This record gives sequence, structure tokens and C-alpha cells, in this order.
Amino acid sequence: MNGSRPPTQIGSIRLLDPLGEGGMALVFRGEDRFRSGTFCAVKLLRPEVHRDADLVRRFLREGDVLSRASPTRLWSRSIPLGPPGCGPTW
Repeated sequence: MNGSRPPTQIGSIRLLDPLGEGGMALVFRGEDRFRSGTFCAVKLLRPEVHRDADLVRRFLREGDVLSRASPTRLWSRSIPLGPPGCGPTW
């Protein structure tokens, strides 16, 4: 991970435990600070992948597909943290 540490919070979501990782991203269990007991999965693009514009597009497209295919209890939202090539996503 190039020595970068993921954030402990993104917006109102506090990142808790790591759930898994792949070649492109890390997944964490998150909890909404303002809605107690509301948990979610947060997928963060790896910093070393962030410089590849094609992979960033694929990552964002995956979120779009998930948001259209999910039942009403699930949702997906992409939060841009910077343009491709600007450095780590966290």
C-alpha cells in the first residue's frame, strides 16, 4: 500500500474493520456517525491504482452499476476525492 494509511472517516462514515481487499481496492465495514446502528461497506481505491485513468473509470462504473441493480435497502455512491493522477485517494 505504499505506506499510505486509509482514512478513519469519510464524510459521516467512520471506517471500522477491514473486510477484504483485492488488486484494485480495499473494503471496510463502516458506520454512519449520525445514524447510530447504520452499517455499510466502503470500498476505497488503492492509492497505487489511482494514477490509472482506465481503472478509476472502471471503479466508478462498478459503483454506478451497483446503484442501479441494488434493492432499495442497498445503495452505492461514489465520492470523488480528487482527479486521476492527483495522488492517493485518501
